Amino acid sequence: MLGDIDFTKESIEDFTDVIPDETIDISEYILFNSDSIMLTETDLEFLSDRELELARNEIYARHGRKFNTDYIQQYFDSKSWYKGTIDADKFDDSVLNDIEKYNIEFIRNYEYERSLSYTEFETTHTKNSASKEEQSSKTSKIKVTEPIETTPKVKLTTLNVKGVKFNYVKSFNSDFEYSDDVLDYDINIDVQYCKPEDYCSENDHLVSLMPPSNGMYDKENIGNLYYTANDKDFVIFKVNIKGNYNIEFYTEEGYCEFRKYTPSGAVLKNFAGITDYEIFSINSEKGSVNEEFYIGFHKSEVSRVDFKLFCVGPNGFGQW
Repeated sequence: MLGDIDFTKESIEDFTDVIPDETIDISEYILFNSDSIMLTETDLEFLSDRELELARNEIYARHGRKFNTDYIQQYFDSKSWYKGTIDADKFDDSVLNDIEKYNIEFIRNYEYERSLSYTEFETTHTKNSASKEEQSSKTSKIKVTEPIETTPKVKLTTLNVKGVKFNYVKSFNSDFEYSDDVLDYDINIDVQYCKPEDYCSENDHLVSLMPPSNGMYDKENIGNLYYTANDKDFVIFKVNIKGNYNIEFYTEEGYCEFRKYTPSGAVLKNFAGITDYEIFSINSEKGSVNEEFYIGFHKSEVSRVDFKLFCVGPNGFGQW
C-alpha cells in the first residue's frame, strides 16, 4: 500500500532526473520508465484498458514474474527483455523499489476510477433481415478493467456526498463450485453530511482532532470537533448500513469495514498506521443489519471511502 512508502525528497532523490538507457528499445515497453519515474495521469490517459493492465504488470515482469493469465503471459513472452523465472505464487514484492510500488497502486487506482465511468452497456440491435456477418459485428459492448487474476464482476454503488465518493457493493450472490456455500445479501448504505450548525452549541470546546483507533467518532463529540477544526475543509458524515444477509459458510470472517483514499488514489493511513477500520462483525449465519456511525476527515486528505461488506469490496469478492 502507498501508506507504507516513504516519498520524502531524500527517499526518491536517486530516482529523479533519470536519463533513459540508450541500449533500451523503448518500443518494447508500454511505459519504459515506470521503474524510475513517478507516473501521472498524463502518462495514462491515452492508454486503453488492456494497455493499462499490461503496463501495471510490466512492472512485475521486469523482475521475472510469471503470470497465470494466458494472454498476459503470452504478451510478455513476446518481448526480448522478458525473462520469466518466478512463479506468480512465489513472487516477492520486496524486490520492487518504492517508485514501482507507487506506480502499481497509481495505475490500479486509475483503472478503478476509469471503470466507474462505464455505467452502461452499449448495445446495437440489428434488423431481422441483417446477414449473419452483420449480426456478429454488431454485438453488445462493455468495457471492463481486468485485474491480474479473475474476480467476480459485481455492481458498484457510488454515493457522492459533499464532494466525497462513497463506494460499496449493494448486493452480492455467488455460488462457489468447490463447496455449495453461498454468500447472499442485499445491503444499502446511506450517507448524510452532518451540518455544523445542527451539532454545534455554546458548550463546545477545543479537543484533539486525532481520530480514535477505529476511525469513527461519537455523535456527542461532533460539535467539539467542528469547533476545533474551525475550517470548511473538515467534514463529518453519518453513515447508516441497513439490510439482510444469509451466510451459509459463516466463519469469524463475517464483518464490515471501510478504508479511505487520498485525492491521488493512495490508501490513507492513520497516526497508528491503520488503513482498514472495522465497523461491526456478524454473529450469526442469517439476519439483518442496522448500524449507524460517524466518520470525519479533511476533504483535502480524503476524496473517497470504500466499504467492504462481509468480505466483498468494490472490486469483487475478497478484494478492495
